[in-house]
Amino acid sequence: MPMESVGAGARRDERPHNVLSESAARAADRAARALDQWLTARPGRLEELQDYYRELLATSRLLQLQDYELEAAAYLIGTFDPSATRIVEAGPGVGLLSGVLAGAGFEVVSIEYDNARYEGLKVVAEAVNHLPSAGTLVPVSGWFPSCLAPFMITSGKRNVLLMTNVVSSRVTSQQNNILHAAVRFDDLIMDLGRFGIKRKGAPQKTLREQLGQYFVERGIVWNSGSHLLIHYGVPAILTSSPPPPELAEEKRVADLIEAKAAAALTAVLNQQRDVIVRIGSGHGGLCCTFASSRFSVLPWQRTVGFVSDIVEAFSGRNQDRILRALLSFDLAVLDISRFGVRRELAAEKHEFFGMLTAKYFEPGSLLYRQDSREYWMLKPRSIVAVP
Repeated sequence: MPMESVGAGARRDERPHNVLSESAARAADRAARALDQWLTARPGRLEELQDYYRELLATSRLLQLQDYELEAAAYLIGTFDPSATRIVEAGPGVGLLSGVLAGAGFEVVSIEYDNARYEGLKVVAEAVNHLPSAGTLVPVSGWFPSCLAPFMITSGKRNVLLMTNVVSSRVTSQQNNILHAAVRFDDLIMDLGRFGIKRKGAPQKTLREQLGQYFVERGIVWNSGSHLLIHYGVPAILTSSPPPPELAEEKRVADLIEAKAAAALTAVLNQQRDVIVRIGSGHGGLCCTFASSRFSVLPWQRTVGFVSDIVEAFSGRNQDRILRALLSFDLAVLDISRFGVRRELAAEKHEFFGMLTAKYFEPGSLLYRQDSREYWMLKPRSIVAVP
């Protein structure tokens, strides 16, 4: 959705420093106080948030927005129309910036994979969502872009991806996947000084040159040396572009296996009655296959939860939580060789399958097998309570 106020001529020095709207400032205060109550309610909670937040609270009684976050909030509020914009923040931590943006009237989806920080994010959402003139803050527990879902991007609004201070070895290893997912948005605001690793000087310049191959710079949001926030526009031609070359072979193999599994699944389901919900979008190959099969969502349909290739620390830590969520579906399809951890040996898969059928599912049928990959169709046990 085009918007006249967004343009390449936006300049950092034409905007006042750290100016928030009254509603955003109110949300910042409400969120900070709610987090303070949450942190003090149980001993040890602060330690679970790791060093970053402990260092912040060593110099301030309440968690507060840092300068780069204030500048990002002021820029977003001054540049975009809250009623016509949806913001997805990847890696929000406890969500103070997301809360401020929601308080300013934006629709905000915040994706956080760390359990402790996600609990804080939920506290912020509860604190700001009922404020007068607030938009909405939707907390999502997961990893971007694997949990990116269709509802997070809307054709009726301008879609902005926000990433600030996401320093993590996992971000570094997934950099290409993240950037490829970013082209699905209209705008990207990223902190080049805190993307995967900390960068200053030449490393920042190198990353900036790389991003220039995919995106168009709209303006500098904030530059303190250690933090360099840049607003990028996404050219329309990139929204359907192929992934970066270095991902081509990896994507081809993954899509081939998943496409064959999808074909096996669509062959046994009723296209008029059944709908698949993809959990962990991965490369998106399955989503495309199911979409081309013309599955539609209707109240009387049978739902099928499909989990494929979610090998990550989050899935491993939250295995019981994910499996219990699958109990809400009529059927579940799992790649037992790629759930939480890789299982290459037959004995490993046999042990995991035994646990699944003993606790969560009725014994099912093998849907598809290739090399070490195994997709099983299972029926949830009704005796296990869904949280």
